[in-house]
Amino acid sequence: MSEQRDKVYPVSAEAMKRFVIRAMDSCGLNPEDAAMVADTLVQADLRGVHSHGVMKVPYYVRGYEVGGVNPKPEVRTVTDSGAIAVMDGDEGLGLVTSGPAMRLAMEKAGRLGVGAVTMRKSNHNGMIAYWAMMALEQDMIGYTSTSARPIIPPWGGTTASYGNNPCAYAIPAGEEWPIVLDMALSVVAFGKIRLAEMKGEPIPEGWALDKEGRPTTDARSALEGLLLPMAGYKGYGLALVHEILTGVLSGGTFGTDVAPLKLENPHAPGMHHFFMAFDVGQFMPVAEFKERVDRLVRMMKSSELAEGCDKIFLPGERASETRRKRLREGIPYGQEVIDSLKEFARKRGISHDF
Repeated sequence: MSEQRDKVYPVSAEAMKRFVIRAMDSCGLNPEDAAMVADTLVQADLRGVHSHGVMKVPYYVRGYEVGGVNPKPEVRTVTDSGAIAVMDGDEGLGLVTSGPAMRLAMEKAGRLGVGAVTMRKSNHNGMIAYWAMMALEQDMIGYTSTSARPIIPPWGGTTASYGNNPCAYAIPAGEEWPIVLDMALSVVAFGKIRLAEMKGEPIPEGWALDKEGRPTTDARSALEGLLLPMAGYKGYGLALVHEILTGVLSGGTFGTDVAPLKLENPHAPGMHHFFMAFDVGQFMPVAEFKERVDRLVRMMKSSELAEGCDKIFLPGERASETRRKRLREGIPYGQEVIDSLKEFARKRGISHDF
């Protein structure tokens, strides 16, 4: 039984994208939006962020089924003034609404050096680094954050009061990998606990509390309970700041008013996002900046190694190497994920190539 559970199935990125596109098409998304959803989810799996990869497909589809997510949102700009803008996602999936917002931030940065855009009335927007990395294509620095359903207590409390509010930075380099810092402000993302629960594995101490506010290593109890902030009170403070940048500044909901993907209550308010882009070329020549980033990376890598370590990694480096390998060899999915997706496909009458 253990050998069966540990078995992995390599699936090509293109095959998995085709499956996701079919799933989104069954929900009424237009082809361009379906392709965007597919790319964001598969890119997460390519980078090893399975908690935000194709395992999310049934979850997103459920949001469309209950009417909590708009399959054809009319994303619009509410306020546009200089380097800033406020956008309304029309209750669309964040994987659909975030692209226009980040592109607008980049367009503003191209004209003014920096662009900042808030997005309200949206939903879960997947691997947050995907949107920051869009800036790399134009030699810009990207930054993104999102609100999330309340799942973490304030420091010293036991009531779920705010989300893990992940954030990401993407910084271009020259010969080295770009620096991509992607982190939830809880100790771990909620999806990692869900993966542990699917595999029947315990979680480490310090990740979560049960619904009574007691520390737990049981994944199922953690799913019903609370996540803990990273770095204690420091993580709490960072998450609170991101709650302001996403929910408060956008004019959307915040704190305990934020809803999950609206599976239980399709009329509940959704999530909100924040996007920034910095045009490197307006600070200094791009080639010079990239050379300076490369030098910084090499300074880090020249450090003497701590006992038990054989290499210094920069943020995002492992994920970039993983992506390159998986594009060549396929994405390894566990038995539980493949079985779950096959059963989902059978129920919805969706064909697949895995």
